[in-house]
Amino acid sequence: MISRGHPLQYVDHPRWGDLFCIASALAFALYTLGMIEVGDFSAIRITTLVSIGGGAIMWAAAGIADAVGYDPVPSWHELRIALPGLVYLAIPGVVLAMLAWNVSARFIGSANTALLVVLVPLTTFVIQIIRGYRPVLLEYVGAVIAMAAVTANNLRARREAQRTLALAAEP
Repeated sequence: MISRGHPLQYVDHPRWGDLFCIASALAFALYTLGMIEVGDFSAIRITTLVSIGGGAIMWAAAGIADAVGYDPVPSWHELRIALPGLVYLAIPGVVLAMLAWNVSARFIGSANTALLVVLVPLTTFVIQIIRGYRPVLLEYVGAVIAMAAVTANNLRARREAQRTLALAAEP
């Protein structure tokens, strides 16, 4: 949906932001599935541990970017100006959203929660169309395939859950 119908463009002319978004979506899907492995941890405990680890990785990446001259550390004045936006992104945009995600995965399961991962780029796609973007046919096909795959997987998971409940109810 993001290649304008030419997926091989990422080999010839990579758009790193898009590639990072794809990698992030994959990592988040794996993270959600991995929550099953720590079933006895509360949602707030998982959120806290992941936030600490993610924060450490971001500090390290920023330090490396500064050390190699790619992205210097901002001045105190620049940080003070950016602080309200950073607080807004950090609290509702990361902590509360991640906590809600973790609670959702506990209550409705990782498969249903993972529907949100696919809905984010689809929603962005629709918003861009409303704003005037004109996708090519292959992008529409990609959106339909993504929606169909998510729907089919969700329906299959629901049938399996109903089957399991029916078997458990038998004497």
